[in-house]
Amino acid sequence: MKTSLITFLLVSLFSFSGVASDIDAQLKEIILNNDLRPLVPVKPKSNDLTRLGAMLFHEIALSGPGDIACIHCHHPRFATSDALPFSIGTGGRGMGSGRRQGSAGVTKRHSTHLLNIGYQDVEFMFWDGRVHRDPKTGILTTPEAALNGATPQRADIASALTSAASTQAIFPIVNSLEMMGENNPIADAYKEGGNLAAWKAVMDKLLSGQTANNYMNAFKKAFPNSNQFNIGHVGEALGAFMSRNFNIIDTPYDSYLKGNTSALTDSEKRGMLLFGTKAKCINCHNGPHLSDNRFHSIGVPQLTEDSYTAPFDLGRFEATGVESDKFKFRTPA
Repeated sequence: MKTSLITFLLVSLFSFSGVASDIDAQLKEIILNNDLRPLVPVKPKSNDLTRLGAMLFHEIALSGPGDIACIHCHHPRFATSDALPFSIGTGGRGMGSGRRQGSAGVTKRHSTHLLNIGYQDVEFMFWDGRVHRDPKTGILTTPEAALNGATPQRADIASALTSAASTQAIFPIVNSLEMMGENNPIADAYKEGGNLAAWKAVMDKLLSGQTANNYMNAFKKAFPNSNQFNIGHVGEALGAFMSRNFNIIDTPYDSYLKGNTSALTDSEKRGMLLFGTKAKCINCHNGPHLSDNRFHSIGVPQLTEDSYTAPFDLGRFEATGVESDKFKFRTPA
């Protein structure tokens, strides 16, 4: 009886080992074929720049009515998003999934997460990719023409923005539903002169009144080679903060990619195998960021507020105007 039990256990052990080895071999092939790589740490910017970014991330003065900051819709408790189907901007109350509409309008998209967006090869921002920074040349393509191209009109702003993450950070500030609102100095400036005038009004607000001394000192420490500061410096500081503080690496998945076959459970390995084979998730979610950095239509209808008339959200088309881009959205990482 004892001999039979030992024999059974040995056979089971070897059978299990064979199955484990087989799935690891299959996953190794998937990893190689789809350029799956563990992430390395984002190269951090200076402590002074990151501290300024932290101040600005929590700063309600960036909004027109002074009632919302980045953290309201990008809260760490909710993985730097808000866990809402459609985000609630200025005029709302609360943070994250507890945010309530109040007098606010409702945006037509939910807030994107900010995890691992500080890498230079992360070149598109927003679901429609309306902000793009070429990782090789640094050339910007954004909704503001004065920032775009090899010789931008406002090179003083564009040159301060060293990543797509820092570039995208300045656009919610001039969105009436998100942060700008209406009937306030920033919104009034926008009506007179568009984004550039509104951004100048934001800087005037930050560097005057009660916040003036704190922010002027913080900007000087963060940008010691600059004498004047513009919205590009705001975006760069926010990008530095997000890149360092929301950089998620050294996960069990990363460890497995490095060759530690015991880093994932058997169930997780089966899930990864399904992800890379029958489920076909890997077709779009590949590479080091688990995104092909492209735009796709997956044929899912949008259900939204009655105030948005059909076809509701045209996705990538709203940034490009190209007919074939209708209803396409960026592959999330």
